[in-house]
Amino acid sequence: MDVVDYEDQKTINSFFSEFSNDVDTYAGDLKNNLIQLSTEQKSTLGLFNYAYSENELNDLYTRIFRRARSYEEFYNAAIDELWRKTEVNLERIRDIALVDVQQQIISSLDSLSVKIGRLSFINDHYEFHRTVTECRTHFRQEIEKIASWFKRSNSTTINDFKIELPIKTSLSVVRKIHVGYSNFNPDQEVSSSFVVSGNYFIHFSDML
Repeated sequence: MDVVDYEDQKTINSFFSEFSNDVDTYAGDLKNNLIQLSTEQKSTLGLFNYAYSENELNDLYTRIFRRARSYEEFYNAAIDELWRKTEVNLERIRDIALVDVQQQIISSLDSLSVKIGRLSFINDHYEFHRTVTECRTHFRQEIEKIASWFKRSNSTTINDFKIELPIKTSLSVVRKIHVGYSNFNPDQEVSSSFVVSGNYFIHFSDML
């Protein structure tokens, strides 16, 4: 790109500023509107949608919950249903990120490329378009990386456990990570003897 005068530089800056604003708008919408929680009490555009209609609740009761013969069975069925709902939500978020947001950003990048390419004072169009192509590839890679965040971590095989196990595991992690808390040993009082399916161990540990 040749040396350009002040007015030409302003034109180029305005194009890049418009592109930057577009990207900020797409990212802001994804963060502030779409990657949010939505329930019956808090209805939003959020893709983490855990709202159930009356018909859906009736269907769940008929198919699943009325068969429960104990609190443990009911609890595990509820957790399974919430994870099923979570998987659906995560898939929708990945689709939005990989398709809608990616297309919006690439479209804005292509528009920037066309505008810059029409400027008569830019001679090295090849170099510019090569940079745009690299940028397009980089955007796709980054968006795919972001989309991969919205996947459940693979569950490791572990036996059913009592709640004391993730508590002790979390305390052990704290002691190892924070040197000043190597002797950290708070009082623990667990009154429940409830046994949890091993499939949920990693999620209990994450919460604690």
